[in-house]
Amino acid sequence: SSGARETADAGSWQRFKISYGAKHGADARRILAMVCRRGNIGKREIGSIRVQQLYSEVEVAARVADEFARAVQKPDPRDPRVTIKPRSS
Repeated sequence: SSGARETADAGSWQRFKISYGAKHGADARRILAMVCRRGNIGKREIGSIRVQQLYSEVEVAARVADEFARAVQKPDPRDPRVTIKPRSS
């Protein structure tokens, strides 16, 4: 898991749950690439990434979280079964 926190506004993050975990071949690098591509954001907007067995969680900078949430609602042609949804804390 990676914790690049140097950029976002002092700890304001929104967590998202991804239906893609270690069992499916997920690792932090793949999650980062997928989230940036699908959410149309840069890696600076990503906080920590936690890969669990059946799902993963990622932190997105609060200032881009609404836009990100809208962008990831569309199914991804590369991974149509993977969903990314806001997680209530």
